[in-house]
Amino acid sequence: MGGQAGAVIGTVMGPVLTCMKLRGLNDLILYGKCYSLRFNEEALRRDRAAVFSAAVGYLSSGAPGFVIGLDVSFLLSKLVNYFH
Repeated sequence: MGGQAGAVIGTVMGPVLTCMKLRGLNDLILYGKCYSLRFNEEALRRDRAAVFSAAVGYLSSGAPGFVIGLDVSFLLSKLVNYFH
């Protein structure tokens, strides 16, 4: 039950905290941050691996597979980025 409550709280609080953090930035700095995130190959590789492995884990084993898939993708992306 605690994990589900944490997921719900995180889903609600994530966008709120992001808006609070970005509120004071001017447009130029905000666009610069978005541009640098969009073309960061390491972050894109990590995000794609997380989505793929979470989907495979969820389809194979449900919620535990989802969590294990995310953990495995994190470890593998760190390993790939270390040797890349």
